[in-house]
Amino acid sequence: MKLSRRKSIAAVAASLALAAILAACSSSDPNTNASGEPGGGDAGSGGSIINQYYSSNNSFFNSWQQGSDEAAKALGVTNERQVDDADPDKTLTIFRTAESRGFDAITSMLADPGMTEILLNTAQENGTYVTNAWNIAPWLTPWDIGDKWVSFIAPNDVAASEQLATMLFEEMGGSGEVIHLTGVPGNTADILRTEGFERALAKFPNIELVAREPGQFNRGDAEPVISALLTAHPNVKGIFSQNDDMAMGVLAALSARDKSDVLVTGIDGTPEMLEAIADGRAFATWAQHGGLAAAWQTVQAFDAMHGVKLDPLERMMWLGTFIINTPEAAAAYNDMMYSGGAFPFDYKKMSRYLNPDDWAPPVMFAPIDLEEFYSLLEDKPSGYELPSEYLDALKDGGADAAAKKYADRLAEDPFAEVRKLCKGNGCQDIY
Repeated sequence: MKLSRRKSIAAVAASLALAAILAACSSSDPNTNASGEPGGGDAGSGGSIINQYYSSNNSFFNSWQQGSDEAAKALGVTNERQVDDADPDKTLTIFRTAESRGFDAITSMLADPGMTEILLNTAQENGTYVTNAWNIAPWLTPWDIGDKWVSFIAPNDVAASEQLATMLFEEMGGSGEVIHLTGVPGNTADILRTEGFERALAKFPNIELVAREPGQFNRGDAEPVISALLTAHPNVKGIFSQNDDMAMGVLAALSARDKSDVLVTGIDGTPEMLEAIADGRAFATWAQHGGLAAAWQTVQAFDAMHGVKLDPLERMMWLGTFIINTPEAAAAYNDMMYSGGAFPFDYKKMSRYLNPDDWAPPVMFAPIDLEEFYSLLEDKPSGYELPSEYLDALKDGGADAAAKKYADRLAEDPFAEVRKLCKGNGCQDIY
């Protein structure tokens, strides 16, 4: 599936059409000039980066862009937003033309993990560094691509969903009926979150799963589904929703029935869900801080552009996240992440290029167990073995040593005040 640079450029439309495509999905970001080319705003000599992702119509991605912009400005990097609207042609155009447009790197959040290999190979052959997050093709590693694929990060869906469901079942008193509202069948996050829910359910023999239905990760589809399920199961005590948008549909359906005694959880940490927790209408959410994830990617791209090399087990890592389970913590986190103010992150301190001796991550990171992670998504191909570079790095406690390296370097906690307001295991880093 590798594309040569000649073939890549030949596949792109004529220059005027290409300009139109890019203009349609790029932003007027202050770190780019009027033509969308590198060189505007506060950009210094740090290089130029494209921030590619697939949607701009929700608070998570607004936070994502803010983190990317703030980090780029702190590092003196030109930063251009490219929203591809989950259009594979747009995505491929962004990757194919990055080098010819003068960009050194891409930070990426793909809608379709199936595109990962062709996009990363394109970047590798064009000499464009890539850091990516969340979605990835099963059994693909940086050693299958090359040194331009710098790193991959993701929140640990299995561990977080297990902990969130455990908190829900404990809040239910360890017994009673629960409804599980899943997302889009076959979606990577949906598979992993269901696995986490199942692991928690196995620990509570008196919790009865009375229904499991997909809500398609949106409130419009989720609300009629949950309305029907509430009719069939009027005594339900808890509802586990695999994202916040579906949870908002659940809350609307409960409100229509004047039911306020059902515990509802979500995933994402969106403003609406945080407000619902703060108001006492919902129980908890798993907060995935998109702004921090995008900022970390931007810093790692910047470091790679300046010669920093990561150790093997640092190239695919879990990003520390946490669960918010009190009204006070929800209100504080909402104010921190969505009030419109600057994030409390020290972006320069994250950089190994700028601080080779005392760089520091803002939250915990730990190596992904690729065997376990990929096996949950897809059976290992016959005869396949993980790369020797990765396997060699695992020997003699390599994963624990890599995690300890990050734990020892943790900076001042930007979420310290929020964590104080959680209860139990809430607000503890999950990785």
